[in-house]
Amino acid sequence: NIKRLLKLCRKHAGWAEKLRRAEKLSPYAITARYPGIGEKVTKDDAKQAIALASKVREVVRKALTKEGMTIPED
Repeated sequence: NIKRLLKLCRKHAGWAEKLRRAEKLSPYAITARYPGIGEKVTKDDAKQAIALASKVREVVRKALTKEGMTIPED
């Protein structure tokens, strides 16, 4: 549940507020794991979700690097 994770992070990390829109990604976890359960995802929905997930990844990786963690390259 991304909403819950962000809520927990907000207490300790300013970057979490930048990711408020990421809450929209939680339903995709169910859809991706259990095809046929949940709402159908349109191509446009999928593109938006991928862009949002990429933004989340970018912000979190930057925050972790700033904290001194070594993040492996892709």
